[in-house]
Amino acid sequence: MRLNTLGGIRVLANGNVVAGAAAQPRRLAVLALLARAGYAGVTREKILALLWPDEPEDRARRSLNQAVYSLRRDLGADDALIGSKDLRLNLDLIEVDVVEFDDALRANDYARAVEIYNGPFLEGFFVPRVPELERWVEGERASLARDYATALERVATQATERGETAAAVILWRKLAATDPLNARIAMAVMKALVAEGDVNGAIQHARLHEVLLDQELGLPPDGDIQAFAVALRAEPESGSRPVVQSAPPAETAVSPLAAPIPTTPATVTAPPSPAAGVSRRWRVVGGVVVGVGLVALAVTAIIHRRITGAAERAAVVAVGSINDYSSADSSGVARALRDMLATNLARSPDLTVVSSSRLLEVERQMNRGKPSVPGAIVPIARQAGATTLVDGALYRMGADTLRLDLRVTDLRAGNVLQAYTVTGRDPFALADSATARLVDYLGTPAPRGSVADATTRSVTAYRLYEEGLRSYYLGDIASSGGLFSAALGEDSTFAMAAYYYALASRTTRAEYVRRLRRAVVLAARASDRERLIIQGGWAEANGLLSLRAIGETLASRYPTEVEGYYYLGRALVNAGSFLESIGPLHRVELMDSLSLRGGEGRCAACDAVNQQVSAYMLADSMPAAERVARRMIAARPNAWLGHSVLGRILTSMGRSDEALAEFRTADSLDARGSHWEPITSLWTFDGQFARADDLLRRQIANGNDVVNAHWFLAISLRQQGRFAEALGEARASRRTAGEVDRVPRGAADPVSLLEAQVLRELGRYRESAALFDSISHFTFVGADSTARASGRVWSLTHAAGALAAGGDTTELAARADSIEVLGAGSNLTRVSRLHHHVRGLLLVARGEDSSAVAEFRRAMFSVPLGYTRTNVEMAKALLRLRRYAEAVAVLEPALRGSLEASNLYVTHSEIRLLLAQAYAGGGQPDRANRELEWVRRAWVKADPILRPQLEAVSRAVTSTASPRR
Repeated sequence: MRLNTLGGIRVLANGNVVAGAAAQPRRLAVLALLARAGYAGVTREKILALLWPDEPEDRARRSLNQAVYSLRRDLGADDALIGSKDLRLNLDLIEVDVVEFDDALRANDYARAVEIYNGPFLEGFFVPRVPELERWVEGERASLARDYATALERVATQATERGETAAAVILWRKLAATDPLNARIAMAVMKALVAEGDVNGAIQHARLHEVLLDQELGLPPDGDIQAFAVALRAEPESGSRPVVQSAPPAETAVSPLAAPIPTTPATVTAPPSPAAGVSRRWRVVGGVVVGVGLVALAVTAIIHRRITGAAERAAVVAVGSINDYSSADSSGVARALRDMLATNLARSPDLTVVSSSRLLEVERQMNRGKPSVPGAIVPIARQAGATTLVDGALYRMGADTLRLDLRVTDLRAGNVLQAYTVTGRDPFALADSATARLVDYLGTPAPRGSVADATTRSVTAYRLYEEGLRSYYLGDIASSGGLFSAALGEDSTFAMAAYYYALASRTTRAEYVRRLRRAVVLAARASDRERLIIQGGWAEANGLLSLRAIGETLASRYPTEVEGYYYLGRALVNAGSFLESIGPLHRVELMDSLSLRGGEGRCAACDAVNQQVSAYMLADSMPAAERVARRMIAARPNAWLGHSVLGRILTSMGRSDEALAEFRTADSLDARGSHWEPITSLWTFDGQFARADDLLRRQIANGNDVVNAHWFLAISLRQQGRFAEALGEARASRRTAGEVDRVPRGAADPVSLLEAQVLRELGRYRESAALFDSISHFTFVGADSTARASGRVWSLTHAAGALAAGGDTTELAARADSIEVLGAGSNLTRVSRLHHHVRGLLLVARGEDSSAVAEFRRAMFSVPLGYTRTNVEMAKALLRLRRYAEAVAVLEPALRGSLEASNLYVTHSEIRLLLAQAYAGGGQPDRANRELEWVRRAWVKADPILRPQLEAVSRAVTSTASPRR
């Protein structure tokens, strides 16, 4: 009997497809879960959580029991499925392709793995109304696709090394098909073609790669590929082959950074920036939220083609000024009517319309916040990307009749194309009538119903909302919040007023989320574009998997708005597809480049540039991150943020003097206060603990941001091995902070995370685990269930680590299952992978270091800025296996991470001690002793419990470095 899950799912008996229960979707899903679990099996609880999440427990268990019974019957053997609490397939009776694939990888038989992989995991398989299973399938599919790509590259490399040129060409081209814009792979294809004697084919592939980069992402060609192609063209008839340097690492292959920012970008609406209302304390304790798979670039390419095609085929409409002649005191009605008409036209499925908010944004950028002069709408509309302008005049024809005269103008030629007159009893009727005439002229379908159905039926509410938009995009956030609140007072169901009321929030994160939840509830009655924008904001705030799909839909259907590209870029960063995110984020920057000039109000391009910096840093491509930061500074030299970002990058690169200069510059430009936090982090990075501690203690004595000062002082003391003192500072930070929003009964404040970590470092493992468990029950008011689950995953993983460190592994397997189910709904790949970390800890406890390394590798999100505890535990296992070079590869990048956030849970001293052992084992005694010396200096005043550890490592390094007889 055989079960195939790669390229679809089928059960075969003697070569024939098995029907009956084994072919029913939910029972096939049971087989798929067992197939992916392989030899380990799956707990019944996990199967129930994934397949029957909403059923009462007794009914769900009956359903599972019936499924198991029916499968055994149709598979023809009672022992086809074995186990009671944990179920698994009897692999003596059933061959499973995905198990064979994993076995081949473990045996380093990459050719066999490539042969087995017949397509994506469970391709085309779907079980309705089970989103938990769908998320699990997506995660496993992406993981297997990555493993396949790795195996395929190994096989291609081996063929190249053996001189099997024809096979190498086929294999490299197959790999290029999985990741067509990867410059490193493209270079390998070209080299393989040259080795095969097909120089023209190599040149053509270079051209293809260049065109793809330009058409799909709007990026310049890769420099090394260009140079290689030029060298090939230089000697077209000779048999010589140019010698070039090896292709750069994947993380530095994409280099759009040298491209200047165009002065005439396309069009955008600035993305929501909920982080503006988040306290610094939330940023520290919550970690870095920066914020799939090999298909991400292909999806971006599809979106780009759709957008480009749409731009060539159809007009892009902007609704300009509507002059009001209906009365002396009704200008607000005309402005509201302008927004109504733009909103209603955008409801036509085949029409591209520049939103009123986008026009307000461009108006602010072009006029530097000053009012527009009459007639200025034409250059504003052109700058926003419009090709067609609709404007007009409003008149009152009697007590209950309004008239709207409209004209349609071609912005490219300046010709008036058409004119219309419509009448109605109110602005809503006018907007509906005008929309019907305009879409008929433009040849697109009319929207269903009235604009009032998708907005509000209150003219007063609309006037207040439109006035709020003007204030908001002029940077007067406080006034806009009052106007949006007043609009909701007139109509509590006005979705977009609720959405902007949330964006205008200047209170706590809990208040922002509470207001945004109200907008989400109301979004069902908004237009499609506005509904997606609201839902995207909610998905971004709560780390939902839907963020990517929302971003793709917005970018494809509403290409003149920036939200789609921004949401897509954020989703790709969160998914761990760091380099794939650069394309959509760079597009936001180009579309909104005017806002980089500065001024009040939001800056979509600034947000996008910051996200690009994060993406490159997460990908451990610090030089690329530096180039983006310097581009930001060049655009806004007098803004402090770019200098602060650059300073943090330079800190991670060990360029301390340059970093300090950037922090000083940021300090001089920011009127809000001193930038002492990054400076103390820099000194702590450098091992200048006395300077850092002195500055922090002065902050505390002066009462300046005392909570954070205690927090960073605890971090510095931990690096010095002074854990008892660090515990006191961590507790002082918590006491000073008080409650964060609201602490639920039985839950500890998230500020306690540092206290729990120091307890672990003091060897008080049960106390540490208990405190981490308590923190896992904390929830911010109004947060989505997925966001709450993500927070629980983070704390439960720390608790599991504390228990494992104390030798208590009894609960690790159950905790890993819980963490896997809780994290499955998050678009933060770091969260969804953490269960692999816990499984790795369990394998270490069993003495299975090789298997543990594989689990830790699956848990890895970002080598420098992921959960650095994973780097350390993996390195320990690698050292026991004497795989020293691999240990160095995961430890060195960990020193480039921050000292807080997801890197909080390990000290640089611990990392450097392990590096000393790895260098010594790898035959590099000088580097080993350099790391040891750093730790000795750091631990001059360390707690006595650390002395034996330092002495043991010193002896081991000395022993390893001594010449053998």
